[in-house]
Amino acid sequence: NSTAPEREQPMTPIQQLSKVTLGLATLFLASASLAAAQDGPSVGLEWRSSKFANRLWIVDKLAGGEEGVPDEAYVQAWTKVNPFSPQDRQHLQRYLVIRQRIADTKAAPEGPELLTHEPTPGERFLLAGLAASSSRDFANRLRLKPEEGKAIDKTFTHFRARLNKFIEKAEYLSGAHQQLQSLSDKVKLKSYLGRAAEFFGSRDRVQGPLAVDIVFAPEGTRPPVVLVGSHIVLPCTPETASSESQPHTLAAVVHEACHFFVSRLSRKTRVAVLGKTVARLGVINPSHPNVLEEATCTAIGNMAFLRESFPKAPLPNLFHPYEPTAEHPHAIDTLARRLEFAANRG
Repeated sequence: NSTAPEREQPMTPIQQLSKVTLGLATLFLASASLAAAQDGPSVGLEWRSSKFANRLWIVDKLAGGEEGVPDEAYVQAWTKVNPFSPQDRQHLQRYLVIRQRIADTKAAPEGPELLTHEPTPGERFLLAGLAASSSRDFANRLRLKPEEGKAIDKTFTHFRARLNKFIEKAEYLSGAHQQLQSLSDKVKLKSYLGRAAEFFGSRDRVQGPLAVDIVFAPEGTRPPVVLVGSHIVLPCTPETASSESQPHTLAAVVHEACHFFVSRLSRKTRVAVLGKTVARLGVINPSHPNVLEEATCTAIGNMAFLRESFPKAPLPNLFHPYEPTAEHPHAIDTLARRLEFAANRG
């Protein structure tokens, strides 16, 4: 008796994603691979630990940022030595009202954010502060109404002495700045970023240096490194600044630089990537839908960079966090491992 052949089981979305990711990823490439992108100009990188950027970051965390929810770790660290007064709360509320008005100036991008885009109004608010030298410079860069400019200036004047004292106690910040800059020069990070920009096909569209802003973070926390326009904000704790963590800290900086390179892709390339991704797969992990971009940035920014620049550094079990609430919690880490092999072929 002959038996009927087993029916081929339809692929799950994550299997489909795995199958087509390498093909889609080639849409990013200007060269055949990261390994082949050896020559060409580097990407500038400016390490900064600006006093005003630190003041802005802390005030923004205490006030609640774009979402209006104060960061509990920052609040606890601050109030441990500076209990809030009614005047403190009034100034933070005034700051928050201006912050949220600017964030609501334009509607949010429609649909799922599958690729990093130009800065939102809320991000431009932070970007102006990161580039500013003072509260008045900050207000001028935002082109605020006169009364709003005065309110911003009064807020930072009100907190200034306590903020300076608070930041000065974090003595590790200046050391982290010097050590990370020295280590990045040693491993020729600017050259690696040039190759990464070529890999993504956006080297010619990157103008001026990227800035890495080292800012205070409460001890014992692990806040993420974040991209704000052409600034990479590195919240720094004593753990982040330790010699054991520095290779991984630099890798996190490279990861965010890769997101910046994606944001600089031409509209034609972005449309092609988005069109093919959605047509073949729909939207994977709606709560964190930029799976392809995250996997590629993890492969180039974390895996390939660490293996090449710090071959003796211990590697984490997961290069990208497991996301328990996502449809496919392991998708980004799994795909990044496959992409890293493809990126370094040749």
